[in-house]
Formats: sequence, C-alpha cells, structure tokens
Amino acid sequence: MKPSKYFLILFILSITVFSVFSQADRPFRIEMQAPEEAYPYDVINLGAKGVIVFFENQILSKSQASWRFVYYDAFFKKKWYTDVVLNRFMEPKIDYSDSNVVALIFKYEGKKKVSNVHQLVSIRMKDTLKTIISLPIDKDLTPNVLYADEDRALFSFYDDNNESFYQLKYSDSLPKKINFPEVKNSYVQFVTPIAGSTQLLVGVRNDISKKENKIVLYRISVDGLIVSNLELPSDASVFFNRCKIIQLNNDSMLVLGSYVLKNSIPLGFFTPANEVNTGVFSVLIPSLTKTDSLHLYNFSYNKMIFKYLSTREQEKMKKKVELDNPKDQSLSLNLQLLNHPIIKTDSSVIFISEAYYPEFRTEENVNYDFNGRPFPNNRTYFEGYRYTNAIVCGFDYSGKLIWDNNFSLNEMLSYDLKPRVSAYADSNNVLMAYSFEGNVVTMAVNGYNVVQNIERTRIEPMNSSDFIVKTEKSQVDYWYKNYFLSYGYQKIKSSGKGAKNRDNAFFLNKMIYKNVD
Repeated sequence: MKPSKYFLILFILSITVFSVFSQADRPFRIEMQAPEEAYPYDVINLGAKGVIVFFENQILSKSQASWRFVYYDAFFKKKWYTDVVLNRFMEPKIDYSDSNVVALIFKYEGKKKVSNVHQLVSIRMKDTLKTIISLPIDKDLTPNVLYADEDRALFSFYDDNNESFYQLKYSDSLPKKINFPEVKNSYVQFVTPIAGSTQLLVGVRNDISKKENKIVLYRISVDGLIVSNLELPSDASVFFNRCKIIQLNNDSMLVLGSYVLKNSIPLGFFTPANEVNTGVFSVLIPSLTKTDSLHLYNFSYNKMIFKYLSTREQEKMKKKVELDNPKDQSLSLNLQLLNHPIIKTDSSVIFISEAYYPEFRTEENVNYDFNGRPFPNNRTYFEGYRYTNAIVCGFDYSGKLIWDNNFSLNEMLSYDLKPRVSAYADSNNVLMAYSFEGNVVTMAVNGYNVVQNIERTRIEPMNSSDFIVKTEKSQVDYWYKNYFLSYGYQKIKSSGKGAKNRDNAFFLNKMIYKNVD
C-alpha cells in the first residue's frame, strides 16, 4: 500500500495562490543577470524580515572595490540598497543577522601582501548606518563565530591549534581579546543572548590534551567581562567535538552536540577539519547555575541509522555493529558530520547532522622507461565531498532521545563543504529539503515514520516560455512560517516569439510548504 502524501513543497507560480495580489505586489521569484561561469551573489536569510542579496558591484581602484547590499522584504519587494567600500579581493567568510543589524567578516584572498587582511562590516537595518573596521588579525586565521548588535561585535578566529575570542566596540575600532581562565586550547562553540538579560552566553570547548577536554559556558557582559562560568558534566570515555545550544524557556537551555569515543580517535586526529564522531550528547541546563546529567547516544544503535543504504548493505551493517547487543557501547561509526542549529517545537527539539566523507579517484597509467619497459604510474585525485545521509534526532525537553530518522543524500558530491539540508518542524512532523541539479528534493518524517517519501520538484523559471539548460550552486533554506527560500544560478533560454535569450541568471524562489492530506 502506497503511503499518503501529507506534505509537498509548492512553488508560488501564479496569482491564483494569492487571489488578492498581483504578481507585481507579491512575486514568487526574482532573477538577476549573472556573468557566465561566475557566481558573484551571496544571500543572507533574514527570516520573516526578508532577505539581503550582496555582491561586489564595482572596482573603484587597484586597492578598493564597492560592494552593494540590497534588502528585499518577504514578498521580494526591494526596500533599500547601500554600497560599502572595501579593499580589493575581499571575500565574505561569516555573517550574522537579526531584526536590527547585519554583520559580516571579509577576508583578503588576493596574492599581494596587504596590511588589512580582515574587515568587519555592520549595517543597521532601520537606516542603513554602516560601520567598516579593519581587524588586525593574523592572515592565517579564519573567522568562526560572529555575534553583533548596533554598536559592537563579538567574534572568534581559529587555526588548527587554538581559537581566540574578541569583543569589538565600534567606537574603539580595536578589538579586545577575551581570555577564558584556565583554558589551554579553546574552541568557541556558540555565542547566544540570555533571555531577559543584556548578557551573553559563550560556549567554549577546552582541549586539555588530545584525548581529554571539557565544555564550559561563560556568562559575559556586552563589554566582554566574564561574569560567571558553568562546566558541563563529562565522561571519561568520550571526547567532545562540537555543540549547539537552544533556549527552552526563560530559565532553561539545552546543549546538544557530537562526541567521539576516546578509544576510537584515529592516529593523527586532532584538527577540527578531521573530526570523527561516535554519537550525540545532550545536557539540560535548568538554570545558569547548575546542569543536569550528561546523556550519550551512540549512532551505531540508532534505529534508523542505516536506512539510506540498500537492504543488503543494511543487513551487513547491522551484523557488523551487533545491534542485538545494545549494552556494548564501544563501537563507533566514526562519522564526519556537519551539525545544524537546533530546531525547537512545542514539545521537542530536533537535531540534524549531515554525514560525509572525502571521495578520491585513482587513475592507473602505464609509462615506459628508456629501454621500453612498462611501469605503472598511479595518480589520486580529490573528487569532492560525498554526502551520505542526514541524521535527524528528536529529543524531549530534558535531553532524552525519543526518536531518530534518516534522509539519504547519496547523490550529492561537492567541492564546497557546507550544510545542504534545510528543515521545518511543527509539533508533529519534520520536513527536510535540499537542492540538487535543478530540483528541490523533499522528505517528511513523523518520529520513526516516513509520512512523505522522497519527492523532487523542478525549479521553474519566471516565464513559462523559458526553459532551464542547467542549474548550479543551488541551495534551499528554511525561511519563515511555512516558507522556504531557494536560490542559485541557472542558464536560461527563451523560446517565445521575439524573446531575448537571457542566458545566465541568479534566481531567488519563494516556496510554500503545505499539508495536502
């Protein structure tokens, strides 16, 4: 018996969806001309406030370029634009946004030596007041975490051995380093505002050695002063990797993250880029002065962990990890993961991780020496990152795992390593979506049950007479309410009489999630 179709992603294709408004009032899609084989546009998702598209607009001189930021509301109506002058060859690395401000850190990617490698840009939403500050940070460091308000920013930069955290008051122009006490090698996990307070909570992973670490929550003022700290409970058998936090109510928070068993850490392991993971951990924080117990959940014993494999492969894996012996917690799948922000619903929280591995191709060639004797010559090429599946877990508010499920990503291979799946969750269901080869691929689950099998929806052009030759660099993000945002680049050909070929276009599509039961 075929399952009923409960959920579907629908493109807003005509004015019949919004019978009161015309296409000009509430468009479902916008397109911008893009140069061939170039990808100049970036997107900042503002939720219900809309979206910002930004790009390098004009080269002003050998040393400076102008970047344009264009703000559209949730109906793709242009509200304002503003230009920001930066050094040449700057590339955006990280951004932050809320209802009041948009902030970004750019990094110099040119070949010549320059004094200002990193630049911070902050734009106030209500009046486009701009702040541009060059950051005196070493060129080999990479920004990791960014938080901003109207007059200051907090951010971190890391290398393989350590991460430094800074507070910058715009009126001072120079960042101030925040030193966490009794920390050897620190990695900032998150910065989040504390409900009902002007203070912030900073999660820091303190690596004491290659096989011992702890996670400490630091409560800091907006000026960067440490008010208090709270250490999360640990376990002698595990090494923490990365974690996220979410506010449950005015007092309590929940930390969710990934861990690896110490006896499963490969030789040479220690850099964040090579993290391998055994499972997910949770800690409830009922108040900022105490924590509940640490819970560990080994992926090997997730009920749906191997669902993305074929039936034969699933049976092999089940035998390999001995699922009939759940007391043995010494097994580790050693997954490489991209962890998502936590999603909160009325009664649970959802934690999603995407598993991947680097894929290589070996070419075997035969060469000949001076005497004509053959000898093999093998070369190995990096093909990209192969995504295997998205692991989706549901937890109750105490941090206990109540269900798990899986979303197959086997078809996806990319040189760009970043989260691909976007998700929307209500009190009953989780809809997951990603973009691939001109389609939006969706699947919906309710706990252990699949309520909508994998479906594909074509990303259509604005004009019905157009057709899509190819789609590149496409992404789908959860936007707000039951809407998703799809964007990327398409090569478009027009077949209508007298129509002009527009070739390459950058597009943004508004999509709606509907229950069609």
